Amino acid sequence: MFKKAFAATPIQKAKFELRKLFSAFALAAAALASTAPASAQNLLVNGSFETGDLTGWNTHSSALQVTHSILAALDGQYYLREASVGGGSISQTFATIAGDSYEISGWARSTGGVAPDSRFYFTWNHQFVLIVNALYSPWKNYTVTVTGTGSDTFEFGYFHDDLLIVDYDNFSVTHIPSTAAVPEPETYAMMLAGLGLLGFAARRRKQAIVA
Repeated sequence: MFKKAFAATPIQKAKFELRKLFSAFALAAAALASTAPASAQNLLVNGSFETGDLTGWNTHSSALQVTHSILAALDGQYYLREASVGGGSISQTFATIAGDSYEISGWARSTGGVAPDSRFYFTWNHQFVLIVNALYSPWKNYTVTVTGTGSDTFEFGYFHDDLLIVDYDNFSVTHIPSTAAVPEPETYAMMLAGLGLLGFAARRRKQAIVA
């Protein structure tokens, strides 16, 4: 027995188009959700010195002390203290994505007001990218953006030549993701308007058939 084929009514066609639009809208929403930025991973090992020592760092100084104080530390329970006159540096090498941007961040403070003769610097592959010539109280954040080459070395260096104590904490190197294309508000407005017009047309067709 053969089944007779029936042509879709205008209402059925409208419902089918509505389902297609809603499916496309759901897929677009899911795609946008999947592109939401995740928290950036710190490429530095022990950036806040929470091991209680300089694990993960290559050290070039004997004047830096990892100090424990829940109240004084900016992040966690430990921080780096520069308590004696002198200079030195610590560094780490890690893998990056060549050509991509990275943010170097670190915090510093002087424990007794302005420390005009204390300074520190950041280098990226042994090139200066930040030099701070005086430190202030309380904690202050210092950041700079650099470009990855595939394998890079970050170095934090300092020079201390006054009686004030200077502290450092919460160092990080994080990848800056490229900005994903996000639909403009006008695009959403057009989609919603199209859904509204389609629904209105379906109602009109239904009324016409009933009449």
